[in-house]
Amino acid sequence: MSILVLLPLLLLLLLLRLPLRLRLRLRLRLRLLQPKKQKLRISEESAKRIAEKWDKAADTFVTGGAWHQHPLVVRTYKQRLASGSESFVAHIREKYGVRAKCLSIGCGDGGIEVEMVQAGLCETMEGIDLSPVPAELRERVKFSVRNAEKDLEEQGYDLVLFTHALHHIFDLEAMSTAIRDRIMDPTKGILVLEEYVGPVRWQFPPTHLNAMADLLKRLEADYPERVQHIRQNPLWDGNAFTPPDAESIKKDDPSETIRSNEIIPVLSQYFALVESVPLGGSFFQWIFHNAYNALKDDGAGQEIVQKMLDAEMQAISNGKVTSDYVFQVWKNPQQ
Repeated sequence: MSILVLLPLLLLLLLLRLPLRLRLRLRLRLRLLQPKKQKLRISEESAKRIAEKWDKAADTFVTGGAWHQHPLVVRTYKQRLASGSESFVAHIREKYGVRAKCLSIGCGDGGIEVEMVQAGLCETMEGIDLSPVPAELRERVKFSVRNAEKDLEEQGYDLVLFTHALHHIFDLEAMSTAIRDRIMDPTKGILVLEEYVGPVRWQFPPTHLNAMADLLKRLEADYPERVQHIRQNPLWDGNAFTPPDAESIKKDDPSETIRSNEIIPVLSQYFALVESVPLGGSFFQWIFHNAYNALKDDGAGQEIVQKMLDAEMQAISNGKVTSDYVFQVWKNPQQ
């Protein structure tokens, strides 16, 4: 492949790199790992808009206006992810044992990858991305700028990790084929996901929207003094909950959740599911959109957020909504 063909793709992926300060353990990454036969679908102008969007979002992320920086939400999410263990990493080690050769596809800043090595889960870890990681992390983990679908051939990794990267990939079938047939050890390898698998561009079905609206009405009735704070969410008018505008999301980032609702069905065609843990996110990502700052600083604010978290898991348990985020482990079906 000529350098002239690769340059636009590399430019796009470098522009898409989130600022390091946005990289919490929740690992909300923006990564396009393009399949080798897929044409670049995004213009350089679009790539610039995406980069500007995430740069402007930095202050909101840092000040706690986003769901994944609210302390109670973060703590609850981590507890769910740990699945009864001390941490997410500890759970994988306890249940699946030490892994000799690990690979993280779309590793971002490499934080979770370094933790996996430090905790003794991975004897060796390679993190690959289409943009470089901070130099100070390279002492413990091998990082490289590569395209997983194109550049890795028969590597025999016994743990392959995706954390919030797969929902930005269009050709899930090509990526699944590459992992199963070339990247992952077929006899003992596991594919580990911490991933968004909810509706494309958050276009929730009516049952989901109604469930969020019913909860918000109850919270406003219980906490009338907080109505003005809760209604800082532009998607809630006190009567109905409106999904975010799909065209605006697509304009900001054409890859955003592009086939997110197909991730599990596609993986099931290539792998066997070993473990699945619902992490929620069905409510907490949007129900207090732009309103968390007003809810976190006192007892009443904490109560409101806790009730939202409890109601979310109850709705998931009752089958009223599905969990938008999951932790899953898959293996080769022939193991």
